[in-house]
Amino acid sequence: MEESTFIKSLCDKIPHLEKLRKRYFEYRNIFLSKLPDKLPTWLASAKELSIEGLTRLVGGIERDMEAVKNAAIYKLTNGQVEGQVNKLKMIKRKGYGRAKLPFLEKQMMILNEL
Repeated sequence: MEESTFIKSLCDKIPHLEKLRKRYFEYRNIFLSKLPDKLPTWLASAKELSIEGLTRLVGGIERDMEAVKNAAIYKLTNGQVEGQVNKLKMIKRKGYGRAKLPFLEKQMMILNEL
């Protein structure tokens, strides 16, 4: 079965799937085209579907609207910082609380050289 035929048959069987699929592509295009001003319109149309998971997603986006808009505009993220913090926490756990700051600094320097 061809992919488009399969998707069409699924959309025929599941009432909200075509609308949900449309909202997905709209959301994706907001980020690909870097047009965060379209986000409020998308949120309103997504709420109208009254799908529980989508409604929760909309609520989360509304709570953190500025961050979501920034994600649509900028390529930069705080992923690198989060990775460094995670690495530091791992080293600290290895020391079971005995590791003091000079030891942690040396361990971070060693790991970052790899």
